[in-house]
Amino acid sequence: MIKYQKIIIIGCPGSGKSTLSIKLSKVLNLPLYHMDNLYWKSDKTTISTEELKDKLHHICQKYAWIIDGNYLSTLSLRLAYHPLIIFLDYDTNLFLSSVIERIEKKKELIFLGLRQKSTQNLCNLLQDLPLNKNQ
Repeated sequence: MIKYQKIIIIGCPGSGKSTLSIKLSKVLNLPLYHMDNLYWKSDKTTISTEELKDKLHHICQKYAWIIDGNYLSTLSLRLAYHPLIIFLDYDTNLFLSSVIERIEKKKELIFLGLRQKSTQNLCNLLQDLPLNKNQ
């Protein structure tokens, strides 16, 4: 069996790129890099395309890797290292439900975060009120 050392996984949003890349990484014991994690900073801002290309260049020079994500501006850079390309190309109806599910999860997390923040703000506000404890 041929063991691939460099793999890119591309496809539509919700097609299962991350799920497949995580499983492949474990089975093949290859380091995994998610394009989204390379591109997005923890404060929800992004790095420049040039910074992203620099990061990818260093990763691609390594002996083995799996890179999950599209980012067309960097595709030619990744392809230059002759990886195995896995293109997840499904009928729209098959992956659309996955995208909707992801959106619903994010909406729930945002709601919970706002709710927790509002509750905390209310508690802080109540603590700061000058209440007469004898009443």
